Amino acid sequence: MANQIGESRNQLHKYLRLTELIPDILNLLDTKALALMTAVDISHIDKEVQAWLYEYMRENGACKSFQIIALREYLKENGAITQMAMIKVLNENMPGNSKDRTRVIKIPQKKLCEYFPAFFARTQMGNIIFKLLEEWKNENNGGEADGV
Repeated sequence: MANQIGESRNQLHKYLRLTELIPDILNLLDTKALALMTAVDISHIDKEVQAWLYEYMRENGACKSFQIIALREYLKENGAITQMAMIKVLNENMPGNSKDRTRVIKIPQKKLCEYFPAFFARTQMGNIIFKLLEEWKNENNGGEADGV
């Protein structure tokens, strides 16, 4: 069928997934207020949660793909969600929220060898580094890391 309409099989599957959207969210897609891939991600979510999601988007604007991915991960881990928990997940992953950025710091192995014996495993080094960071945070900020 995909060949007959000139689309790839994956693209056809995406379009078919859209039939799982509630009408209000489908309308957001039709008016281009919601991206296609975000809509496909939403189509995997239960219709009751989609209704809550639509209400959230009506008040806060369309969700970004990474917000929906975070919501789906929560659902996968927990099986169910309340409306308040959904709002919390979406807000924590809202664009501009400092929690939505994954920050990576790379430390050269040569530098690590200055501080750790050669037989230490990566996990051991990581545990020590995080323990020291926790101590530093408590000493310098009274437990608050936001002021750094």
